[in-house]
Amino acid sequence: MGWDEAFARYTLARDYGFSHSPKTTLDPYLSAQTSHGVRYVEANPAYPAPYTAKEGSHDDGPLAGPYLGGIGGANFSRDLAGRFSGWQLQQGVHHHEALDPAFFMLRWSSSGSSGQSGYRRLQIGVQGFPGAEFKYAALFPAAYELYGGPDLPFELLLEYYSPTIPHNYEDSCLPLSCFNFYLRSRCEEALEFSIGLSWPNLLGWRLPFQATEARRGRQWPSQQNAGNGAALVHK
Repeated sequence: MGWDEAFARYTLARDYGFSHSPKTTLDPYLSAQTSHGVRYVEANPAYPAPYTAKEGSHDDGPLAGPYLGGIGGANFSRDLAGRFSGWQLQQGVHHHEALDPAFFMLRWSSSGSSGQSGYRRLQIGVQGFPGAEFKYAALFPAAYELYGGPDLPFELLLEYYSPTIPHNYEDSCLPLSCFNFYLRSRCEEALEFSIGLSWPNLLGWRLPFQATEARRGRQWPSQQNAGNGAALVHK
């Protein structure tokens, strides 16, 4: 299974499902600097909303994406900006906040005469991609993120979903999520790629039964000792 087949699925999702192509350099989240790094505490009201939730529905804001995880089990979500922002890891407790320590990352290098190399987070914003270089599409149960810019020697397509198998609820309840990465070179030189995942320490995670807005400082996790993150240091 290669780029062509994956891109065909992305095209179907774009044409017949939900699609979003931000045309702005605004960060979709307002951030707060702490001693442990950056926390994206709430959505930026100046960021153009791609959709409006139905009245009376559960609403995590205009960037909320589909939840991942087994049916009936713990879940998390990746939003329309490529950030992990929804958390239902504790049964019956929901929290919405984009966590800076949770992200996919990409490094690439060229062995040719140009000697190109680079690093990006697979998301919109700081250390990531500008909105104009990001396209999103979803058609249940799969979601797609397409990254690429005029200065990049490649395109990257991220496809992700949780198994939803008709007439097989046992396997559909497994706490699994699949993330597939497809890359297409746009240059004649050989390219090398590395994909990584950073994830916060969630041990001991226990949230009080309060709405997100009612918790101290709107921080996640609050009032306990889990979710530790550290600021990234460049040398």
